[in-house]
Amino acid sequence: KPNPYSQAKIGLELFDLKKDIGEQANVAEQFPDVVARLQRHAESAREELGDKLTKRTGSGVRPHGKLQ
Repeated sequence: KPNPYSQAKIGLELFDLKKDIGEQANVAEQFPDVVARLQRHAESAREELGDKLTKRTGSGVRPHGKLQ
């Protein structure tokens, strides 16, 4: 049985996992191009798959058990 939890609101963060496996140093400000690229990919996924947090229905969502 899951325990109660809360969802924290954080800003955009980016980590260099090769150098910082503990995710201590946020490098998002140093690499805005990488952050922008990742945001575009995420938005593309939201458009197709939807997003419960923003209550958006995706264009590729279909009823359960149905193929195209």
